[in-house]
Amino acid sequence: MGWNFGDILDAVGPNVSPEAPAFIHGQRVINWDDAVRTTNNMARGLIARGARPGDKIAIYMRNRPEYLLAVAAGWKARLTHVNVNYRYTPEEVWYIF
Repeated sequence: MGWNFGDILDAVGPNVSPEAPAFIHGQRVINWDDAVRTTNNMARGLIARGARPGDKIAIYMRNRPEYLLAVAAGWKARLTHVNVNYRYTPEEVWYIF
């Protein structure tokens, strides 16, 4: 299997200052060290719970740093991101899930 976005994040992380901002949302800042640690832990957790490369992942939440952390964890676990938005109607969410 070739490279993916998770591989890019894994390559960038060690080359950026650990305290440099990775995600900024309003006044909230998540630095690279926390982002790398969190996304790696989430990816390992997904794999430990049975996720396999190519499985689909949908994150149903409002736009916030945790959304991007979850997407990055999915990439690192080699999962396929499926777009879901909290503004979708119940019928649309049912169809996607």
